[in-house]
Amino acid sequence: MPAPNLSSLGQETRAADAKAFRALMRHIREVDPKHTVIMMQVENETGLLGDSRDRSPLAEAAWSKPVPAELMNYLVMNRANLLPEMQEVWKSSG
Repeated sequence: MPAPNLSSLGQETRAADAKAFRALMRHIREVDPKHTVIMMQVENETGLLGDSRDRSPLAEAAWSKPVPAELMNYLVMNRANLLPEMQEVWKSSG
């Protein structure tokens, strides 16, 4: 069932996520004195609600921007070392 979702680009969303993550890490520190939890992986589950990406106004503005020069420079300099899937996307995009 379609439901409204929060943009990960929204300042309030980021602040709430950061607050929740801090609370989670504090809780783990308190209940895990033997340090059995050694790693946390954060995921945003893109596509979980039926779309491949965030389409909020903030996300659309970010999507419309050029790829950052630093990333493009890295990709050009390391083109021969890219995964085959990335090389195929690169080739098919011209």
